[in-house]
Amino acid sequence: MNLHTPGPWNLLRGGIEVQSESNNHEVHAFVNGIPVPIAEIYRNITVEHDDPVGTYEISEAEGLANAALIAAAPDLLAALKTIIEDRPRDVFGAIQAAESAIAKAEGRS
Repeated sequence: MNLHTPGPWNLLRGGIEVQSESNNHEVHAFVNGIPVPIAEIYRNITVEHDDPVGTYEISEAEGLANAALIAAAPDLLAALKTIIEDRPRDVFGAIQAAESAIAKAEGRS
């Protein structure tokens, strides 16, 4: 049983209907035609912490890669479930689903 917001999830550069104040990228699901924000992806920021001491900069490219991976989560889960549950009867179909999910996660789809 899936408890998460139903997929597919899509990367929206700069958001759409639900716009973030900082104009960061967003991941949305469209449920019954309604854009539902799943995650806001930060980009071009520097994160500073006192404990442990240090800074980390998230570039535009890294932010987009993070967003693509999050958006592909339902596809990756479905591909893995197919492989595990079907063991797989349709090996070619399972491999295609996995390749497609990986491409989406890597921002190639």
